[in-house]
Amino acid sequence: MYSFQCIRTLTQNKIVWTLYCLIVFVIISYISYSVINYDRASGFNHSISYSIGLFFALFIFQSLIILGLLIEDIYRVPQAIYTFFTDESKQSETFFPQRRKILSQILFLLASIPFGAILYGMIRGKYNFKVLKYDILYDDLPKSFDGFTITQISDIHCGSFDNPQKVEYGLDLVNKQKSDVILFTGEIVNNTSEESYP
Repeated sequence: MYSFQCIRTLTQNKIVWTLYCLIVFVIISYISYSVINYDRASGFNHSISYSIGLFFALFIFQSLIILGLLIEDIYRVPQAIYTFFTDESKQSETFFPQRRKILSQILFLLASIPFGAILYGMIRGKYNFKVLKYDILYDDLPKSFDGFTITQISDIHCGSFDNPQKVEYGLDLVNKQKSDVILFTGEIVNNTSEESYP
């Protein structure tokens, strides 16, 4: 794993190395298990939903680190070639200059932001319901619409929810608005209408 080089540059602690490899292995194993056992007849389920999220989280994390290390290697390779041909003593086992620790720290930090954000969204963010209120003013609005309230709910993807109490909380938020009209915009379910059944 090319991104493992970043971890090795950050720390010499073999427990951290092992933990990193174990986390990557568990994520890849879970994704593989979910894909292998996916039943198209049952459609989109929580396992596939989490697998997709974990895939993107890991992919983005690894890609950012790999991209940064590749850019660093664009500078390291010419230096290694130069050292190979100019170092007459040939005492060094490797001609490559060491990786810059600060670069690995920055890459790890940058890659951790989307990784953490995706995990947060998968676990807690999907239940972070918020009520945003806006007053809309039109000069030509008929008087009968004065005080008329609309609640808009968008992209709820109810097949992604796995905590009935938090869904009840979200529904209570909608009902507390006592709106004249409730509009559902965007996707209500992920795959099939059965996802919306209680």
